[in-house]
Amino acid sequence: MVRRQIPLSRRIKANLGTIANVAIWTGAVFACTLLYAIRAPDGSQRAVALVERASVVAPESGRLATMQVHLGDSVTVGQALGTLDVPGLDHELAAAEAQLRAVTAELEQGDPDRTRRFVKDAASAQARFLSAKVALESDRATLIGLNLEVGRLSSAGGGVAPAELEAKKAERDTVAARIAAQEAEVAGLERTYAEVKALRADGTDPSLEAQVEAAAAEVERVKSRLDEATLRAPAAGVIAALPRGSTTGAPIDNGTLPESGTWLPAGTPVLQVVATSTHDAVLYVSPGHARAIVTGEPVTLASATGEIVPAKVASVAAAVEPVPLRQLIDPTIMQWGVPVTVRADAAELMPGEAFDVSF
Repeated sequence: MVRRQIPLSRRIKANLGTIANVAIWTGAVFACTLLYAIRAPDGSQRAVALVERASVVAPESGRLATMQVHLGDSVTVGQALGTLDVPGLDHELAAAEAQLRAVTAELEQGDPDRTRRFVKDAASAQARFLSAKVALESDRATLIGLNLEVGRLSSAGGGVAPAELEAKKAERDTVAARIAAQEAEVAGLERTYAEVKALRADGTDPSLEAQVEAAAAEVERVKSRLDEATLRAPAAGVIAALPRGSTTGAPIDNGTLPESGTWLPAGTPVLQVVATSTHDAVLYVSPGHARAIVTGEPVTLASATGEIVPAKVASVAAAVEPVPLRQLIDPTIMQWGVPVTVRADAAELMPGEAFDVSF
């Protein structure tokens, strides 16, 4: 059977629709690729000044006693924003201060019995030292006599029973061992006697001084906790509420400041301080461009009003991230890029302000 070959023209005509669809899709892909390459070869070249936010959190669990600021208020670093009422902390401070006053007064006024006590302690230490020293000297004399006796018995030869000689040697060794222990005891008693005499001359009671130091340290510890219970601004800026939808772990209506009486567990975010100016801006570039950027490289920032701001590259991130929507040249095309932070040391940038960047 002879198979008839279909002419090429008829085959093309029969598949014309399929060929047209393939051509259209190929052209569309090529056009999109070309458009992306022309319009955004390095991701977005638009930098946006950083919006720096510092959260204020409750350092300890307590009830919000006062809120001294309102939304939009300008604050300085360390300014008091509010206070927490930490249960029992005021009573703890009062008790610590009372203890400090008591031991300080005792130290300053003196103890009428202190001198008599020191004299008695010194006399007792002296008596123990002298008694031990007398016993030591007595045993030393005894040891000398025993050494002479052992020598005499040893030189007598066969006229002395071996048992008698061994007994005398054992007695001598016992006294020698006792003397070694007595020497250590006498040295310790002598040090104690010297320390007691020094205390008597100084007129102070070290145990009482230690109590004063411990009480003062306790007062400072409680005062430090009280100071930490005051909410303070971690940076200069404007008071802002927590973003709506954030999880705080406390009954705070996001978008507003908490009211007095609100219970705040330790570590709970309370509000934010937003900086009113910054020196840093961020842009996103392609990985290839990022590899060519050098830290410290000069760049130029151009604002929408035409202001030119000199800056330099502060850092280049190590990973690719999605480009934020407002920094996309074409919001319909999602792009990825490497964040690059540039810093304008000589100018203050408005947080959120956009700039065109030129390398």
